[in-house]
Amino acid sequence: MIQERSNFRDRARSTYFVHRDANIVPWKDLFQKMMDDGLVRNVPVERITEVISDLLYGTIFTNHFAGRKKSLASQCEDVLDILFYGLLINGKREAHG
Repeated sequence: MIQERSNFRDRARSTYFVHRDANIVPWKDLFQKMMDDGLVRNVPVERITEVISDLLYGTIFTNHFAGRKKSLASQCEDVLDILFYGLLINGKREAHG
């Protein structure tokens, strides 16, 4: 991604963002369905997809610069665990929300 921005400065947007925008609709639909089914909090879908995209983009960037050798599967597991299960223990969220 960094090399792309360096070598292709004439591009208005990076390939990552072009790809994300071209493929985001099914994700928005999925999160809306999950909200409708009562599985996900009622949060604007755009907010959800932007935050998740930013988290993943940041993870990719950090891994590149830090030279991490952690497997993709392990990284996905970590991100999804924190994303979907959060940090607070069930029943404690309301007390701190």
